[in-house]
Amino acid sequence: MMTKNLKSMLIRTIALAALVMTAAMNGLAQKAARSPEFLYQADPTIFSDRGRFYLYGTDHVAKGIQVYESADLHEWSGPVGRDSGFALLKGHCFGTGRFWAPQVLRYQGRYVMAYAADEHIAIAWGDDPRGPFTQKAPHALMAARAIDPFIFVDDGRVY
Repeated sequence: MMTKNLKSMLIRTIALAALVMTAAMNGLAQKAARSPEFLYQADPTIFSDRGRFYLYGTDHVAKGIQVYESADLHEWSGPVGRDSGFALLKGHCFGTGRFWAPQVLRYQGRYVMAYAADEHIAIAWGDDPRGPFTQKAPHALMAARAIDPFIFVDDGRVY
């Protein structure tokens, strides 16, 4: 059984830890608000094409997937997606939300985006790394739930 002093010390420690975490998160939010080069993207992927770099990630999960562009991996502009800053936008592809973990590659002269939406994996196609990535008939690759897709090309075979 916990003594009164130990319980009091534990509560104070937890409160202090919460205060420190809140201050750290506020510092990150303030840095992001005043620093245009600060980009937060969960599940990030950087795709290189024709001397440019494109950053995609999990951010606006309810709307789609945005893309940022750079010539040197230090200075980023954007979002530069061709559909209001989005490379992939809800309504033009499979998914009603939870757009996560995109991967982009160039294949046979076109651009392919593998992504997760509604906890299913889907593939969309585009003619530019900035999108728009679309599907003619929106669908997931399989009925089973899955996230975090990855495309692997080996000797011309796509996995």
